[in-house]
Amino acid sequence: MLELFSIFTKGGIVLFCFQGACTQLITSTQAVNESIKNILIQGSPSNQYNHKNLTIQLKLDNEFELVFAVVVQKMLQLSYLDKLIDTIHLEFRDRYKNELRDGTLWLNGCDFNSEFSTILSKIENEHRVKKAAPRAMKTVYRI
Repeated sequence: MLELFSIFTKGGIVLFCFQGACTQLITSTQAVNESIKNILIQGSPSNQYNHKNLTIQLKLDNEFELVFAVVVQKMLQLSYLDKLIDTIHLEFRDRYKNELRDGTLWLNGCDFNSEFSTILSKIENEHRVKKAAPRAMKTVYRI
């Protein structure tokens, strides 16, 4: 289950924030702050960071100076996180590219809730179907 998904500028202006089953919002926020410190400021080669019982994954958009952050519980290894963050990244850029280019998005705000919910539901459903599909048996050859 998704704890937190946030889109913000490298300057720290939050453009969009989704709080899922976020039982500890303060911990999630601290986790994002720690990941920013370790990944962005200190230049860690990884885009993933673990903080207490949370895993944070960041995606940077250097053209528009954006950061996409997703927070999940560490014990949940969600295999669709990469697809989710990439899809949200592309959809957000496509929808708001003119405002991002003009620098007016943070002045006018953005309403990305319905698009985010639609994309999240679609990707979670695809993941459930894929997970429920029967797997082909592996053949082991002995010589």
